[in-house]
Amino acid sequence: MIIIITITFTLSNILYLAWAETIPIVSTRGHFDKSTGNLTSTEAYNPIDNEILNSICMKNEVAVYVHGVWTNERGHSISAVENAQEIFERLNMSLEDVGYNSSLIGFSWDSDTKIDFDGEGWNIAKIIAKGNGPKLAQFLLDLKNYCIEHSNNNIEIRLVGHSLGSRVILSALNSLDNNNEWKSSHFKIITVNLLGGAVDNYEVLKNNNDIPIISNIKAFYGDAIQNQVINFYNMYNFEDDVLEEKKGFLESWEPEYYPSFEGGNLAIGQKPLSEATPGMPSNYDNINVMNQIIFQTDADNDHDGCDLKNLFGVCTINGVGDNHLGYIGFRDSDNSLMNHGAIDKVINTWNFS
Repeated sequence: MIIIITITFTLSNILYLAWAETIPIVSTRGHFDKSTGNLTSTEAYNPIDNEILNSICMKNEVAVYVHGVWTNERGHSISAVENAQEIFERLNMSLEDVGYNSSLIGFSWDSDTKIDFDGEGWNIAKIIAKGNGPKLAQFLLDLKNYCIEHSNNNIEIRLVGHSLGSRVILSALNSLDNNNEWKSSHFKIITVNLLGGAVDNYEVLKNNNDIPIISNIKAFYGDAIQNQVINFYNMYNFEDDVLEEKKGFLESWEPEYYPSFEGGNLAIGQKPLSEATPGMPSNYDNINVMNQIIFQTDADNDHDGCDLKNLFGVCTINGVGDNHLGYIGFRDSDNSLMNHGAIDKVINTWNFS
């Protein structure tokens, strides 16, 4: 029997974490009502400084990272388990650790909806994630055009998304697939890497009228993946504690998150469909990164000791692959990098692209 215990992420540490602001961040913070998911701003995004853009345009490529759900701008709070600044800093350390020396841009969005017992906050976050797709798409188009105009450089773009950030990226690809300026310029995204993707596993398939999607949030994104991406990689992990089903007595005390909130549907980051599934884009690959997620209970060193607890305050991270927050690496007790998580495998895909 599976006992479902709802969201009880670590919330006790409400400290302001003053990470150095060294990573350029494109933000859409404040563009959505976090209590309803409604759009509140007509702006595409809050831009970064032209001087920073000029520096980025000097490189051959840039990686744009989209964080996941329940992430605020700075520090933990009652509606966040991570903070965007810390995430982008940690990812940058991991990228440098594995030898990547091009630019990184963080994409920060209103993902810090309420954490509740009935999944309302999760559902609102999904709406906001999808609504951020067109905003991310506009930034990517603007970045391409800016670098061509100011540096004569058609810069290559790599997209990386964690957890619900995967929905932001898929929605962005759909927007690009319907953008005449993007398509007439023959622009492409060179690589997409989803890390612990919190979207249903069938959503990467091409449109299939025989399998209707009864949702105004979910969609078949396979055509957009096929048309707008050179290489698409799904980095999955069977043991991800946030995404996996909980079966049997040994797991009955662990919270079940994604399958519970999604009516039993399975996440692409934990139970992906085979590349041979009918309707799968030809540029899609699954890559198992379970062993890259080391047995470490606190990825960001927020001093609470565990990133995922059950209702009784017991840590449920008990082995390799469990920690959903460790894909981009783990900090040591002095905030230096302990381990680069799955970023080495991400870079391996980039070396062949």
